[in-house]
Amino acid sequence: MNEVTLESERLWLRWLREADFDQYARMCRDPEVMRFLGGEVTTDIDVWRQMASIMGHWYFRGHGIWAVEEKSTGNLIGRIGRRKVNNCFCSAPEKREGWGVKAIHKITRNEIGASVRLD
Repeated sequence: MNEVTLESERLWLRWLREADFDQYARMCRDPEVMRFLGGEVTTDIDVWRQMASIMGHWYFRGHGIWAVEEKSTGNLIGRIGRRKVNNCFCSAPEKREGWGVKAIHKITRNEIGASVRLD
């Protein structure tokens, strides 16, 4: 299966990679990030399972959640997308360092454009 990516001047939406684990785990361990998702802080094994689940969704359904990479730094700053789980579409957390600047979905919508429908 070929990777599906989207790119803007500042952001690269791409699939999660094994190398993203540490940055992604920091987001999932942050109580403030997880508070807004109605979830609990996750363990490393739960983070790994979640990453595998996200990638499996691309494989089985052909769509899913992208990692959002800030091109200037190479940092993972969040995730965005849709995945269908029991007929429920779920979205995603972002690092708290990005809070107050613009929400990931607004950045994505403004920079990638209306061709991507995320809601």
